[in-house]
Amino acid sequence: MRRQQHKVSTADKNWIERIGWRSVDDVLTWSAGGLAAVSHTSDVVQVPIDPAFGGPSHVFVKRYRYDRFEHRIKQAFRGTLFRKSRARREFDFLSEMRRRKVPTVRPIAFGDTYGPLFLHASFLITEGSEGFHSLDLFALNTRRRSPLNQS
Repeated sequence: MRRQQHKVSTADKNWIERIGWRSVDDVLTWSAGGLAAVSHTSDVVQVPIDPAFGGPSHVFVKRYRYDRFEHRIKQAFRGTLFRKSRARREFDFLSEMRRRKVPTVRPIAFGDTYGPLFLHASFLITEGSEGFHSLDLFALNTRRRSPLNQS
């Protein structure tokens, strides 16, 4: 039995529905857009938004997937068994930083999918900001331009 929960900021509900993101699975299986960053359990996809939908010009969708049992166990020990998922904590943290007037990206939505006991996947959607890049891409581009000396 799978349980899903998600939250969308009030200002973004209309365009999110028009784009077709009605469930956590809709967002997790979204394939349009360019890959911005990747790790063992997550990826970040930059998704352009058609102006006809009325949303921002693009968003970043950070998807956490725990396909392997060992990753689910690891996340449970990190707190997802009894507390919020990492995506939800990031959403809450970004919301609080913006409330305190700290310049951060705007959180749009988060969602979680749970199996019988464990978190299986989650996502965080943030508004794209011009001039901002993921830390992964920044590091790769910096290394290409000026390789570090191996001393």
